[in-house]
Amino acid sequence: MAPRGPTSSRPRAGRRHRPGALLLAALLVVGAAGAGCSRGDPWTEPVRSTSAAAYTTWHSRVAENMPAERRKQVDQALQDIRFKIMGDRAATGSAAIEGELRRRIDGRPLREVVQWGVELRLERLRGEFAGLKGAMNANLRLVTRPGDSESRRHLDGVEARQKQRLDDLSAAIAAAEQELAPLAAATGRTFAGAGAGEPDRKPELIK
Repeated sequence: MAPRGPTSSRPRAGRRHRPGALLLAALLVVGAAGAGCSRGDPWTEPVRSTSAAAYTTWHSRVAENMPAERRKQVDQALQDIRFKIMGDRAATGSAAIEGELRRRIDGRPLREVVQWGVELRLERLRGEFAGLKGAMNANLRLVTRPGDSESRRHLDGVEARQKQRLDDLSAAIAAAEQELAPLAAATGRTFAGAGAGEPDRKPELIK
């Protein structure tokens, strides 16, 4: 067996990398990190609801990119718009109502959709408050016959329930006004006028 020659003590030279290749790799890493971290503001992105499938996809993205509190706010606003559609009898049946909802919100920035829903909620709550206040004032003019304790107890019970409902409405109105303030400050406009079916201007679809 032939003897092994002396081994060199010089370290092996590593593989040389071209500066251009190193720069390209670095840019790719930074780009990938940026793609994973930078997402647009969901409040300014348009709703995509040209179809039921598009709406489901958009809604899933909202659920993924927003905290629970914001998701609840969005869903409540969508429900308020549904209530408006049903109240106006613009559509009947769940499928038709959902279709009308999708038509009305498609292409609008999410912040505007949420603001619109809150404004509609305020209209509804204020209307109920005024109606209940009128009914309570009318009940105050009712007079029972002397000795008719049963009717008196009934009216007292009605008045107590109405007062509780009035307090609940007052609290709901105050909460909706507080929710609306930052939304209206950001958009600089309102969307739901008295009897308005939908916002007066539909912005161009953001590509």
